[in-house]
Amino acid sequence: MALRTLMLKKELDTKRKAFAELEKRSAEFETRNAELEQAIEEAETDEERSVVNENIEQFEADKKAYDEEKTALEEEIRGLEADLDALEKETVTEPKEERKEIKTMETRKFFDMTSQERDAFFVREDVQNYLHEVRTAIKEKRALTNVGLTIPEVMLGIIRENILEYSKLYKHVNVRVVNGEGRMVVMGTIPEAVWTDCCANLNELDLAFNDVEVDC
Repeated sequence: MALRTLMLKKELDTKRKAFAELEKRSAEFETRNAELEQAIEEAETDEERSVVNENIEQFEADKKAYDEEKTALEEEIRGLEADLDALEKETVTEPKEERKEIKTMETRKFFDMTSQERDAFFVREDVQNYLHEVRTAIKEKRALTNVGLTIPEVMLGIIRENILEYSKLYKHVNVRVVNGEGRMVVMGTIPEAVWTDCCANLNELDLAFNDVEVDC
């Protein structure tokens, strides 16, 4: 069935090209017609009028043959188009019931950013450098320290918005939003644990708390 369709398409393409060539000849007949009209006006003697009459007869014969050829070619093209349309309809098969439904992939947003905002985010030099450092550290299985852990400011908003969902610590602490700078009481070095037997003396642990300045 596919070979038959291919053959019809090839034949139809050939006929259409032939029809296009015929269309180009229409200008030739218009030129000849204008020349004959001019010759009729200029013919004065019987001999000249006789020549013009012969040219008119030849023109009418050529024009008639041209019109017949063009009409026949148009009919052939319409017939081939009808045959091709019918053949293509026969080749279309209904989808089987057991065929799995094709699911369209949903476009996942990157932290509620539009595609333009996401693209602009990732082309930033500071973001690219940070992501490069993180990927390299993961690949080399090494820790990030000091400046290697510096997070670009443009990423801080994203982290704040999503920390509740991804952080394991967030639900265990008290959160206060501070504008500008603030002070927080933070315990320093955790003292080493001491094992105490049931009959031994109780040991006291030194716990040091400090006021630490923090940003918003």
